Amino acid sequence: MATTSNPQKIAEIKGKMIAVEPEVTSVANLRPTDCNKTIEVIVYRKWTSKHVQTRQPTKFCCILMDKQSTPIQANMDVKDADFPEHYFNLASYNELPARADVRNATLIDYVGRIQAVSRIYTSGDVTSNRTHRRIIDIQNLSGNIIGLTLWHEMALNFNMQEYEAMEKPVVIAVSSCWVRQFNGLQLSRTSATHYYLSPNIPETYHIKQQYQQLVDTKPILNIDNQRYEDLEQEKNRNRFPLALSLRSIHKTTSFVILVTGCKVDTPRKQGRKA
Repeated sequence: MATTSNPQKIAEIKGKMIAVEPEVTSVANLRPTDCNKTIEVIVYRKWTSKHVQTRQPTKFCCILMDKQSTPIQANMDVKDADFPEHYFNLASYNELPARADVRNATLIDYVGRIQAVSRIYTSGDVTSNRTHRRIIDIQNLSGNIIGLTLWHEMALNFNMQEYEAMEKPVVIAVSSCWVRQFNGLQLSRTSATHYYLSPNIPETYHIKQQYQQLVDTKPILNIDNQRYEDLEQEKNRNRFPLALSLRSIHKTTSFVILVTGCKVDTPRKQGRKA
């Protein structure tokens, strides 16, 4: 029986379609009238264009770049894009210890309620390396708290005014983090890390709904867990007006009230003259 080693003949005998590699066109050779062209590029940058007044998303935009380092901008209307706004492969708190300090471990995504936001800590000086650090404590619905450490520009760019003005509780979803074991579990940022405040995902609405039921809509106090080096600042750390503290009491809350006074009035005994 005759045999053949020709792949095309074999494919024809078996009735299979021959796969044809598409011709790749460089970005520099693209023309405005070109259609059905194949380009091989990477997404170099991406952003969402928003309306100036309403701030509603209008277009998804990105910069594409081919192997010849030629860039081109690509735009897509939001109304034509049936894509979710976010995607997270979220890990639960009890899954984190197994991923802590593991070499070549998969980066994790995490979500929870912001329990506290620290001030910025600056170390070093102009003669060495100056670093900036901020810690965000994230609490899940079981009460477990883990700290997310933001460094450098990410720490400086966290908008405290925007955060304080947001409806509480504020949910934070953070992507692409390492898990570290240092005085407990910590989330450490990577170059791919990004955080989103109260993002439009099902977990945000679930956390808000459950938290509102748990705490009966009481206001939340932002507790600072880091000590000040300055003694005067340390004296006033986590001191709140009594009226605010009383409004923030929940059924499971306990705290100490320190009252500072300069005069104590003692009741006078009433007596009769003989």
